[in-house]
Amino acid sequence: MKSTLPHNLIALMAGFFLWLSLTLGLAQALTPNPASEAAIVRQPMTLKLDDGVNTPAELDYPRSAAGPLPAVLMLGGSGSTDMDGATLATPAIKPYKEMLDNLVKHDFVTFKYDKRGLGQNGFVSNQRQADSRTNERLVADAVVALRRLQTDPRVDPNRVYILAHSQGTLIAPQLVQKVPGAIKGLVLAGTIVDWNAAFDYQLVDFYLEQAAEIDTDQDGLLTAAELTASLNSDPNVYANDRRNLLFQPGYFQVVTPPGQASYVTCESSIDLNHDCKFSIADELKPALQKVRERLLSSPAILRASGESDLALKSLLDGPRLNEILPTLQLPAFFQHGADDARAPLNSVLALEKQLFNKGIPTGITVYQELTHTFTPDKVVLALSFKQPVPDSIIPPAVLDDQVAWLQKLAGPVLPAGNPNPTTPAAVAPPAEAVLPASLPQAGYGGLTRSDPLPVEIPVVGLVLLGLGIIIACKFVKIKPAS
Repeated sequence: MKSTLPHNLIALMAGFFLWLSLTLGLAQALTPNPASEAAIVRQPMTLKLDDGVNTPAELDYPRSAAGPLPAVLMLGGSGSTDMDGATLATPAIKPYKEMLDNLVKHDFVTFKYDKRGLGQNGFVSNQRQADSRTNERLVADAVVALRRLQTDPRVDPNRVYILAHSQGTLIAPQLVQKVPGAIKGLVLAGTIVDWNAAFDYQLVDFYLEQAAEIDTDQDGLLTAAELTASLNSDPNVYANDRRNLLFQPGYFQVVTPPGQASYVTCESSIDLNHDCKFSIADELKPALQKVRERLLSSPAILRASGESDLALKSLLDGPRLNEILPTLQLPAFFQHGADDARAPLNSVLALEKQLFNKGIPTGITVYQELTHTFTPDKVVLALSFKQPVPDSIIPPAVLDDQVAWLQKLAGPVLPAGNPNPTTPAAVAPPAEAVLPASLPQAGYGGLTRSDPLPVEIPVVGLVLLGLGIIIACKFVKIKPAS
């Protein structure tokens, strides 16, 4: 029989986010290290934006180091995420805080702020302001944040850098254009080169990749037997868990007899010729493309994901990173998770190569077993099984690489009492480095020339929520086991 589905999309979205909170929000609270906390001075403040809107911000600096010090401005990702990288669904996971605290421990001043309309854990404090976060507005807000950081007496204004994640990686170069000469280098994590390509990957190509893995005989067709084998694979293996996201849209009907293993039937909304074989190219891909179009044109779904339709349009119409970044001649270090399901790696590799060929100081590290937010795969699995997670989420390799790159740009910190500024170390043009043809399957070791973070709920919500709603409204069939 067909399930009775709600007609009110808002109600369905609320149910989805409740499920998401129950699934991902049971993380064990992070316990700060008292010694580390004592070394950091935290200065909460209110940042007044250029149109008079106030938003929470924080400037952190090392308690013992003498200034003026090099400084880092944090530009975070999309949706309802706060200045620490926390969300309402995962309030204990704070990737940005981990990254910035590590920089402070290495004698950097850091500045972070909540995007307009948001408060702690990404709570929407002002819906009108949250809806106004267009690309242009985000850049203007970043200019104000930069000016505040530059004028702090602890900061050396000639050694200011940006650490950006996801959406922030597209805002960063536009900020550089607005304030020429103010920024001396970039660290770009989970880079979005082009929003259109990113949505193509998140909503279409990612699922096609999973389908190709399930297609064990590589004939381009998914059979009920292949789908059943994947469905019943060990869920404690992240690759299996990730692959089985293909079942979430509801294209394939799953039956679970009492006390027996689940299996996939031949009934499917995408089996157009009713042959019990599902063509990846001719049946699955067009269905995913329709979902993409419907999702990105629904204001209600977009708002539930943390972005307005106005904001989304400005992002899709906005500049592409590969058009801006090479013109800046600015040192840029890229960090990317090998298991990033939001930002396609190939486009980042191509951009880094583009900078390399122009002689611009650059580098890229791809970290194994990390997601878009640089959360290790094992932590994502722990969250999905409602298990406690470690106190520290970001692998040391990610943090160490950020420090090493920025220290190379900034040079040594001034000794106490020395009034003379230190000349930053020159960064030589990059030496050619080649990624191996296949990435290693285990460990957190980085590959020179290119590790993921806690789940960025806004994008997960955007992808899974949209698919769930659209499929629920059209495709899902629930068949009780006989």
